[in-house]
Amino acid sequence: MAILTPTTELEAVNVMMSHIGESPVNTLEDDNVVDATIAQTILGSVSREVQSQGWYFNTEIGYPIVKDSNNKFAVPANTARIDAVNTATSSTHSDLDLVMRGGFMYDRINHTYTPDADTITVDVVVLLDFTDIPETARRYITLRASRVFQERHLGSSTMSEFIAQDEARALAAMRNDEAWSGDHNMITDSATPRSITTRFGFDRGVY
Repeated sequence: MAILTPTTELEAVNVMMSHIGESPVNTLEDDNVVDATIAQTILGSVSREVQSQGWYFNTEIGYPIVKDSNNKFAVPANTARIDAVNTATSSTHSDLDLVMRGGFMYDRINHTYTPDADTITVDVVVLLDFTDIPETARRYITLRASRVFQERHLGSSTMSEFIAQDEARALAAMRNDEAWSGDHNMITDSATPRSITTRFGFDRGVY
């Protein structure tokens, strides 16, 4: 009996192919299978969309960033969202309002890419490879991408409704995973009810 393993990107693409009645492919390296290439592109786009909202598995809390050789704070290349939560200033000046611009942290108050700080600490949402995210997230992303793919390829409202039902169940499972694995607690967590609601995904318009 074969051991079940988490969904691979190839398997996800083949699920998408099945929803338009196409045969599965053996590899994602063959650009001649146009439908598979399009499916892979949509899968990547949906994965970015879902992950950008921030979940327990792709959110780094209290991530330190130090200045580079150009005196700038470079953010990780796979950053989707970032929020500076603490700074260590090099002088008495501490009025900083940092946002991400062009791969670096930019000080909106002092209008500079080289803010007066030695280090900064951030909460950051990063984009992970498909195989680096939990199975519940893989399944939800696969089904959401399948619906988008089918609607663009065939445009069948009946098929879209069938996929949407599976998609809704997959989203519920992903939210349960978030609640179970995210270690959120309304009593001890420093997060506000609003931020907890956001983490659970109930305000994201994801459906």
